[in-house]
Amino acid sequence: MRKWSLATWAMLVAAAAVLIAAWMFRYETTERIGIVWDRWSHDFCTVGSGQSGKLIHCFGDM
Repeated sequence: MRKWSLATWAMLVAAAAVLIAAWMFRYETTERIGIVWDRWSHDFCTVGSGQSGKLIHCFGDM
């Protein structure tokens, strides 16, 4: 069986670390928008959170 050098193992670990970090930070944006169900008005609403706090806009308000 072939032995791998320390530099090869270091490159494999670094590549795995980059892939894991990219996967962990895939949702890190300044604006997050989601759709929720408002059970009181029985309507769908979009919820966005950014620098100004949470913003809720329901589709029935249009």
